[in-house]
Amino acid sequence: MDAGIYTFTVTDALGCKSTLSEEVTAIEPMLQPICMVSVDSATGKNMLIWEKVQESGIVHYNIYREIYTDVFYEIAEVLYDSMSVYIDEQANPATRAWRYRISAVDNCGNESALSEPHKTMHLTLNVGLNQTVNLIWDQYAGFPYNLFYVYRYNNSTGWVTVDSLPSTGWTLTDTPPNWGQLWYRIAVVKEAACYPTSTDKAQGGPYSQSFSNLDDNIANIGIMEIELPGVLAIYPNPFTQQTTIVFSNPESSRYSLKISSLSGQKVRLIENITGESIRIDKGNLAPGCYMIDLRGDKVYRGKVVVK
Repeated sequence: MDAGIYTFTVTDALGCKSTLSEEVTAIEPMLQPICMVSVDSATGKNMLIWEKVQESGIVHYNIYREIYTDVFYEIAEVLYDSMSVYIDEQANPATRAWRYRISAVDNCGNESALSEPHKTMHLTLNVGLNQTVNLIWDQYAGFPYNLFYVYRYNNSTGWVTVDSLPSTGWTLTDTPPNWGQLWYRIAVVKEAACYPTSTDKAQGGPYSQSFSNLDDNIANIGIMEIELPGVLAIYPNPFTQQTTIVFSNPESSRYSLKISSLSGQKVRLIENITGESIRIDKGNLAPGCYMIDLRGDKVYRGKVVVK
């Protein structure tokens, strides 16, 4: 019902009429803040996370992305019943930082005010003299933090913490102990972690760190052999009942396969895989998009869609 003054006329069995006027005031949904935006490690895409503040009356959430300075355009709707996480498949975190806002829409079509914006971090790097790596990034915007954490990855050490810097600085020159393919990312820590939820009582997270995009030193060197995560062949994809995952494993090494929802929640784990193909049955997987992470001597990642 829209806001305004409404008049009601009631007629009894004798034909007598009574008239009553009442002013109705529209009640907007509560402001729905973003808890965090980050670059999702599974998809490499921007991820929005929020904790639902209104437990009834909300139908869906509107996701907004900045298109001009302080001008935000609606890019998606997320149903209230869904996990309170959104993966932006269109924005490319490797090119720049992105700003987002969110709103809640109730069952009368009323939309809350837009939340305060949150902005991702964008990391770039270049190779300096004497095998150093210069990192440059911008600030996260959306919640307070005191430190930037700089992480480095290579195939021999995995992820290690290079340094932590005050939030007033945005550059670092790193001298890695081992040269070769190096990956970097920046993170900030939120004091209170984010716990997305859905109406089926599932809970995602917790998410306590916002990560930048991944950046590597290979493009700047041009002479190192880069070993990126392997490519999976998945067919059919999308699938309704069953699909097959094929990957290269000529040495019959042992692998484990994890299937996760877009929010990062593990939904299936298959271990002790020694062949080069895996058959996946739909089973209890709900329709939707899932991330595939296959690990052994190499790392294979992909995406599968259940109809």
